[in-house]
Amino acid sequence: MSTEYTITGTVEEVTPTTMERDYHQRHVVVGTGGRYARSLQIRFSDKSGETAAKLDRVSVGDRVVVTFDVSSRKSNQGKWFTQADGWECEVLSRRSRPAQRPAPEDGSPPPDDDPLPF
Repeated sequence: MSTEYTITGTVEEVTPTTMERDYHQRHVVVGTGGRYARSLQIRFSDKSGETAAKLDRVSVGDRVVVTFDVSSRKSNQGKWFTQADGWECEVLSRRSRPAQRPAPEDGSPPPDDDPLPF
C-alpha cells in the first residue's frame, strides 16, 4: 500500500520559512477549485532546509502538483491530529500577471488610453 498522494490545484498561500525544533518549515495551501472545492495545507519540513526551499519558486496563483504523504498522531488527551507532509511541488503554470506599461522617464503617470470619462 502506498502512502504517497498528489493534489493538483492553485496555490492560495505560501508561508515564509520558520524554524521549529531545528527543522526548517514552510506551508503551502493548494485549492482544488470546482464545484466541491477543497483546500489543503501541506507542510514542507526538514533539518537541512532543502525541502522547505522547494517552495521558493512557487507563488500565489500558480497551478501546481504537490506530492505528499499523510500521517496522524494521537495526543496525550486522546485527540487525533492529521498532517500532510510535502516532498515535491511542480509548477504546471504561472499565474497570469497583467501586462504593465513602463512609466515615462520624466516620472509622470502613464497616459490614460480609456476613452470613457468615468
